[in-house]
Amino acid sequence: MHPSIDHPVPAAKGIRWPRLYDLLVFGMTGGRERRFRRDVLRLSGIASAQRVLDVGCGTGTQAVAIARQVGPDGSVTAVDVAPEMLAVARRKAARARVPIEFRLAEATALPFPDRSFDRVLMCMAMHMLPEAEWFPCVRELARVLAPAGRRVLIDYAGPLAERASLMARHGPHGRFDLRRLREPVEAAGLRAVSIRPMERLDMHVLQGTRPAR
Repeated sequence: MHPSIDHPVPAAKGIRWPRLYDLLVFGMTGGRERRFRRDVLRLSGIASAQRVLDVGCGTGTQAVAIARQVGPDGSVTAVDVAPEMLAVARRKAARARVPIEFRLAEATALPFPDRSFDRVLMCMAMHMLPEAEWFPCVRELARVLAPAGRRVLIDYAGPLAERASLMARHGPHGRFDLRRLREPVEAAGLRAVSIRPMERLDMHVLQGTRPAR
């Protein structure tokens, strides 16, 4: 377990209204959040006994699902920039009776040693960062990934005209295209980089694996 020390973050960052966040996720997933969370677990290759980092965890729903997947021999660490979100996430984990370490930290300055995690997940959060932070974030997520570990980004992608939902075409969602990060992921030293659309949603999955040596 890493020392539980929260890193200070700028007060204006992140979504600071947990109820609004959960409503947004409901809209992003077309009301099929439970199915979406299962798909994330499957696409990320999260399995028993793994060490998993969930970046931009929001109110903790995905982190709870991950903790159930990795079981007692694994570990889950989840970070977010908003203390309001983490407060709700901690309550969700307590109700679910799963051990999760929640930390206040930015995705561009993770408070963990190099090569700490078997899986690093950032789901529906990269689009919230300013564009100047996209590449530093990609490098930071790669830094904490263990040899043979997999880093998974899930977010909006594709031409605006081809996006089905109104939400996917406007605001930070519409300005973001995950496909732009494929080359930075490769430049961060990851291999077997692939990107493909998620079924039924305006999101794509971008994966990369750290070489075993």
